[in-house]
Amino acid sequence: MLEAIVISDVHLGSRLCRTDLLDSFLRGLPATRRLILNGDVMESSEYRLRRDHWRILSKLRKLADNLELVWIRGNHDYDADSIAHILGAAMASEYTFSIRAVTYLCTHGDQWDDFTTNRPVATFFFDLIYGRIQGYSPRLSRHLKRTSKTFLHCCQKVREGARKLGDKRKAKVVLCGHTHQPEAHEHLGYFNSGCWTEEECHYLTIDGTGLVQLLRYEKPPEFIATLSDEMRA
Repeated sequence: MLEAIVISDVHLGSRLCRTDLLDSFLRGLPATRRLILNGDVMESSEYRLRRDHWRILSKLRKLADNLELVWIRGNHDYDADSIAHILGAAMASEYTFSIRAVTYLCTHGDQWDDFTTNRPVATFFFDLIYGRIQGYSPRLSRHLKRTSKTFLHCCQKVREGARKLGDKRKAKVVLCGHTHQPEAHEHLGYFNSGCWTEEECHYLTIDGTGLVQLLRYEKPPEFIATLSDEMRA
């Protein structure tokens, strides 16, 4: 059994949320002691949830009966306390757990993104434009994002801020989200679980030895019944 599985930046309520992959992932979730939702589970209550979004929330509620469900507040989760309560999840700004005397710290990471904090209006329009580009051409949106100096600087700020907080909290490993960029820096003790709004979705696992792995989720192929040679004849 795993000690923890970490996902982040699901953005339920957004049309970009990959509910098809997330639904499959949750149905086949490996045995784990805790499922950590590391921020931005919701796009915010201002967005209308579709039926497939409600289905994801229902699955999370059922999972909470058999594991510890932890919800770290992200910058889009500011009004999601009632939903977290219904799911049976503990809402927190930070969450720590230990494996073999090693402390792991989970925090969303938006606190180190000063562009989002200091320019909320610009951030809103940037997200709106990026969402439209992503809906039109996912490949182009990924290219623009990963070559943007602002984006790359944000990833660096989150990484550096997370490590400073980890040192302050005496945590050897810090797990973040927010940037939508999956990262695994073992030498720094920093990992980012990526997001569930892109063509490629990622998550983190932590096993009983404390090993952290960044994994890409690939939907299991659906079984297609075929006729045998005898039946074709």
